[in-house]
Amino acid sequence: MKKRQARGQFVPATTVFFSFLLAILLLVILGSSSYRDTVAGMEGNQAVRSGRAYLLTKLRGSDQAGIIAVENGAAGDVLVLSERAGDEVFETRIYLTGGNLVEEYLPAGSGGDPSLAQVVCPAGQFAARREGSTLHLEIDGAAFTYALRSTEGGEP
Repeated sequence: MKKRQARGQFVPATTVFFSFLLAILLLVILGSSSYRDTVAGMEGNQAVRSGRAYLLTKLRGSDQAGIIAVENGAAGDVLVLSERAGDEVFETRIYLTGGNLVEEYLPAGSGGDPSLAQVVCPAGQFAARREGSTLHLEIDGAAFTYALRSTEGGEP
């Protein structure tokens, strides 16, 4: 009789134990999936923010008449920041290649080599457009506008 009672208590207790075990396992799986998605979103946002901060810092440091231009390159839009060093003119060219926003520093008019460019941030899309004293930039769908303090004619 005691064996039947023990067996009768064993089955419900085992069922409850395995139910809790299954619930915990499902929670861990769902939690790890949610965490993975959150981290991926944070990394994407960080890449856009760091690219934006980098571009704004470069633009603020180069905001002089005739220095900032937008060109169309083989891979899309190219943001060109010119700089005079003695008798020579150098360019910082910022563009998208190989899934990254990159920067090249080279003498004006020379052909660059994307394999030697420095990676700024990962990006799937980059667009630049200049309208008068306003520069419109977009990195991975995050658009922002920079108002140039200097214009081509030298007027603020």
